[in-house]
Amino acid sequence: MEKMRVKDGTECNIINAAQNFVSMEQSPEEFVNTYSTFSESNLSMYQILDSDGNVCGIYENKYVIEATLKDGIATFVLGDVDIISKRVKELEESNNMLTECILEMSQVVYAN
Repeated sequence: MEKMRVKDGTECNIINAAQNFVSMEQSPEEFVNTYSTFSESNLSMYQILDSDGNVCGIYENKYVIEATLKDGIATFVLGDVDIISKRVKELEESNNMLTECILEMSQVVYAN
């Protein structure tokens, strides 16, 4: 049986997978657990493995658009993460941290 391995190493048995969706047999409890595992962080890199454990495909920067469970078949529709927006957010966070560091350093320098 094919498997999907997400970034943190968690593996799920799958029925079918493509670049923008994955389907698997699951109970409602398994569906909830899988949905929580399919975070943007975990889908930043995932692999599709064949029944022998060989990597068939590697996908990056995805997130769950839609998740459904019908008649024991879970389907997760995946979308592409907007890399530019993600990078801008990272740069803004880095800039905020550097600004705070500079303010703290200036307080130490000018305290005397």
